[in-house]
Amino acid sequence: MSEELKLILLKAKQMDKWVPMNLLKPYDVDSVNLWRLEDKGMLWIKHHENAGYLLKLTLKGYHYLNHDEEE
Repeated sequence: MSEELKLILLKAKQMDKWVPMNLLKPYDVDSVNLWRLEDKGMLWIKHHENAGYLLKLTLKGYHYLNHDEEE
């Protein structure tokens, strides 16, 4: 996962916001297996009728990525 993508997801979680997946395409979101992250309980994915797929880190995912950023 790119550093930019991590930062976007972390900031969105801090603001309690969902991120539209189509806005993340420039950050190589296609190379990340998002469904596997959801299966591990690190990410929520939901489908919105107008916005398409939306992403949000779970608390577990936030702590994992935030810890990774501090190292």
